[in-house]
Amino acid sequence: MNAAINQHTAYVNKLVEFGVSVKEIGSHPEYPDCCFVEDHAIVAGDSALLTNAGHDTRLGEREGVEEILKDDLNLEYMSEG
Repeated sequence: MNAAINQHTAYVNKLVEFGVSVKEIGSHPEYPDCCFVEDHAIVAGDSALLTNAGHDTRLGEREGVEEILKDDLNLEYMSEG
């Protein structure tokens, strides 16, 4: 576990070093895969496309991502189907 934490910290530090604004989202006990935010949003410029969950067990994860992004980006939502 310590190795994973150290790798994550190094990754975030490198992103910041390159000028990326990093927002960290806390864990959620009901959604262990919620750390994989690339599954929920595609960001380009000042907009984000919020995608649909690939599995029913991940439906609630998008709410957390949406909450973090809504103040800084224009949100668009992928249609069902």
